[in-house]
Amino acid sequence: MTHRDRNRAEAQPESAVLQEQKSAASETRTVDLISASTIVPVETTYVLGPYVPRGEVTWIEGTTKSGKTMAALDVIARGTRGERHPLTDEPILAQRAAILTCEDSPDRTIIPRLIAAGATLDRVLIVRVRDAATGEGCVPSFLRDLDALAARLGEQSVQLLMIDGSFGVLGVADGNDYAEAYRVMLPVVGMVRDLNIGTVMLRHTRKSDAHALHRGIGSVGYASLARSTISVALDRGDDSGQRRLFAHAGSNVGETGPTLAFAIEGSAIDGFAQPIGRVRWLEVAEGVRADDLDRSRVPEDVDDRDVAEEWLRGHLDRPLPAKDVFAAANRAGIPRRTLQRAAGRLGVIMERRGFGDGSIWSPPPAEPSIRAMELHSRHAYNAGTNGTNEATDIVEVLL
Repeated sequence: MTHRDRNRAEAQPESAVLQEQKSAASETRTVDLISASTIVPVETTYVLGPYVPRGEVTWIEGTTKSGKTMAALDVIARGTRGERHPLTDEPILAQRAAILTCEDSPDRTIIPRLIAAGATLDRVLIVRVRDAATGEGCVPSFLRDLDALAARLGEQSVQLLMIDGSFGVLGVADGNDYAEAYRVMLPVVGMVRDLNIGTVMLRHTRKSDAHALHRGIGSVGYASLARSTISVALDRGDDSGQRRLFAHAGSNVGETGPTLAFAIEGSAIDGFAQPIGRVRWLEVAEGVRADDLDRSRVPEDVDDRDVAEEWLRGHLDRPLPAKDVFAAANRAGIPRRTLQRAAGRLGVIMERRGFGDGSIWSPPPAEPSIRAMELHSRHAYNAGTNGTNEATDIVEVLL
């Protein structure tokens, strides 16, 4: 079964899955018992040891504007140059990286930040998905695009994948459903292991004093399927509000790394009047654990609407009844009025369909950043339909 087939089957409502199981009852399947002595053990290797293992998913979690995206881009930039991390002295081997984002535009945000971080842009690929019929950009979806993405990553020998706006890409209906976390994540984990690539997925955290592994938005099932989790937050002991902490919350495949302190500083790049932010690593924060990080402290310019916007971008990946969106937001601790304001700022489409049926909320129109992709592209690869008769997306990896 392909990655996309697994994702489509697992992401359906349970009743649909049961119907599919009944219709497939005549299929021949076998169950084997394999001797452990025949399985060759494989030692874990790292993109950045011990934080980002190869062949596994790593969550990087933090509040809005905590610096989690900047930290991930710094790892990518250093990887394209093949240099050691300045604080841990761990090597980051020269590698090609791919970035899939539903939030930040490549030309206005991602590319300038990579330039400021000193990345070798020839080794960074941007993932874009287009509708095959209209040519218009559309939101990436692992429900439909996972096989094509896996093929492109393999063709280009990508060793590190960064996914921003993870819940939107996963196609999550109820982020707090433990069973759904497994249904949507298992195909992704399978792809990552098949390709043996390091994969960092970014996720927002809720304001909570819970264990670091339980602070991410959505079910704990998402953290359970990752083999490494990194928490990013402002340092509660820093009065300036500038010092941030990169804390290893845990790993299932190796040791837990030390907490690293960093700041975000401005850097001048050609053609830009204003400086662009980049990470400056400060020191190892001895004795500080991920559980010690203060999730209630966020940058002064972040309010509840920023949190609601980030949550809504991830949740609203397709038209949904407004009542279902409100219910899911309530479970995530987001007030109804705050969600409505966030929807207005994002340009969410709200339509009434039928008398007494309530309204339907749809994602705002996609605005693909064509300018940056054309400037930095040399060629693209098109995905086929895998034999389906559904509308086909084109997944391109831009070089």
